[in-house]
Amino acid sequence: MQSTTGSPMYALGDVPGKGKGLVAIEKISKGTRILSEEPIITVPRNEPDSERLRTSI
Repeated sequence: MQSTTGSPMYALGDVPGKGKGLVAIEKISKGTRILSEEPIITVPRNEPDSERLRTSI
């Protein structure tokens, strides 16, 4: 994901004692969205039967 300046906010890097991970390369303000993905499934808002939903998943 890119910041408002167009440059990346994070990069893949070595984390001492942990291996590899995403590391911030600029200050990331509190509340900033880091990742955003589409949902795998969606549930209709008007489905009142939670047991029926549970068994269908």
